[in-house]
Amino acid sequence: MHTYVGYAWAFSAAGSSGCMDTLRKYGSSKFTSNVELVALLETMNVFLLFVVLFFSGKLGLVFDAANDSKLVSIGVISAVLKAGSSLLFQRALQLSPVSLSVPYLAFTPALLLVTSYFMLGERPEPAGVAGVFVMTAGAYGLNAAGRK
Repeated sequence: MHTYVGYAWAFSAAGSSGCMDTLRKYGSSKFTSNVELVALLETMNVFLLFVVLFFSGKLGLVFDAANDSKLVSIGVISAVLKAGSSLLFQRALQLSPVSLSVPYLAFTPALLLVTSYFMLGERPEPAGVAGVFVMTAGAYGLNAAGRK
């Protein structure tokens, strides 16, 4: 039962992400700079999360966490990586169709197999590794077929 709830959350996130990518593609035609568009999107993300935290009564937890220097350094590194990847992906959306840009995100799990092992000591099950490779090969196939 617990697994099915996780699948529902993941499916909802995938649907939202698909809509977001389409809107980002549309936004790339309306902004002169990818930096402006990404800055607007990231600012709105932060604002909306602060509103949710405020109304849930948990905004103070953010300020409490700011006292943890290790957590703050992780947050800064994560923010730099997120901003950089958002700019790179926005440029990809600007230059190519959404249907060819988004499947490249399927390579992320393949990279996570390596980074999660070295950074977190996680060892995936063989079936999980096989699933990642099937998904990555499918994304590659979609893009290879799109170039013909």
